[in-house]
Amino acid sequence: MNALALRVFLLTAVHLMSFPVVAGWHFETTDDPMSRGRTVTGYLDSSNTIDLSFPYAGRQHGHLMLRKHPRRGFDIVFGVDRGQINCGIDTCDILIRFDDGAPVHFTAGKPNDHSTMAVFLRDRKRFMALARKARVARFQVEFFQMGSHIIVFDLAGIEGWDSLQKPR
Repeated sequence: MNALALRVFLLTAVHLMSFPVVAGWHFETTDDPMSRGRTVTGYLDSSNTIDLSFPYAGRQHGHLMLRKHPRRGFDIVFGVDRGQINCGIDTCDILIRFDDGAPVHFTAGKPNDHSTMAVFLRDRKRFMALARKARVARFQVEFFQMGSHIIVFDLAGIEGWDSLQKPR
């Protein structure tokens, strides 16, 4: 292995070690220099893919992000790489089914930048209470001129989020 390849390998290994992985979740903690607090983030890709029509064609995963920020608070963000999540002027409705339970309606809001590829769930406490008890969450999401699609998340490892909330 040449020196450059070794350096790239080591840097990659160090980078991956700094983001603990629990099941499919990737967790990270970063310092916020403005508030002197820390931001805790958990990322999860969907276990299935969707394929939207032109101009968003190609298989893609859904993404779920949990974020606790010292200035912005706690957020749950659902997003895709390409596509337009159908929202009204201010909010949209997302149906989520946890395990084999009845589907639950969640209201979501658009990001401040008005991006159509992500939404912020509003009832975060209810989502977390249901997610902590579930193995799987199925999101039914409406896409502009593409209809509804089901995006599935394997929630195993979500307990890693709780362990990061403890003070350092």
